[in-house]
Amino acid sequence: MPITNAGTKKKSAEILVGCQFSSCRSRSRASISENEVVCVLKPLCHRSGEGDGQSLCFTDEQSAVPVIDESRQNNASAAITCFTMAIRELKVCLLGDTGVGKSSIVCRFVQDHFDHNISPTIGASFLTKTVPCENELHKFLIWDTAGQERFHSLAPMYYRGSAAAVIVYDITKLDSFQTLKKWVKELKEHGPEDIVVAIAGNKNDLGDIREVPTKEAKDFAESIAAIFMETSARNAVNIEELFQKISRQIPPLENTDADSHESFKLTRQPPPSTKRCC
Repeated sequence: MPITNAGTKKKSAEILVGCQFSSCRSRSRASISENEVVCVLKPLCHRSGEGDGQSLCFTDEQSAVPVIDESRQNNASAAITCFTMAIRELKVCLLGDTGVGKSSIVCRFVQDHFDHNISPTIGASFLTKTVPCENELHKFLIWDTAGQERFHSLAPMYYRGSAAAVIVYDITKLDSFQTLKKWVKELKEHGPEDIVVAIAGNKNDLGDIREVPTKEAKDFAESIAAIFMETSARNAVNIEELFQKISRQIPPLENTDADSHESFKLTRQPPPSTKRCC
């Protein structure tokens, strides 16, 4: 939808900044959709736009007081907030036996969708989602690995360099919990030293055929200082909360001031020594 310049001077400067929540990137022109909020900064202008989108214009160049439609106020606030946040890309891998619901957890988290007939993952699949965490935006780069034994040798290239690993087991299959312990051992031996480990007991909507007691799994998680949650991708139980806990466990960046997170320092190098040995 085009944005009109109503009531402004012909030579007035116009700055158009688009914030798309999936990537929070800036651009010179943007179309407005229900997933985006566009901020238009103009001297002495007013709110314009109709339909699905809503533009945010400033009525006073000095005070920059926004005129916001109440129906769009929450989205507009989120858009303004994201301009002052540092964006961090965090690699996260999901590990576990085949059929425990790793792909369903990722689908529920990223797309809020559950597929009863989801196909087994071959190799690995990749999805992303950006979530706010205090003064930062965490863009999760999620690698959903295949659980079949024949793909086990590929796992190291997905958990190397990861900020977090989610190890999933099926509460109705004791064997999947034993496999989880093997993954924990492998991460300790070959994974990143500061990786955040989360244990997810999936399919807790099938508690009547449970094989893994909650207390046993929780005690094991505490023994390795891991996050523990029982989840249900089908019923959307504890999926968002799991990744929120992971976000809070990630150490914040140093010097993440809004004015400096996109800059870098130039340091003066010492002059080369002209002193001779003889």
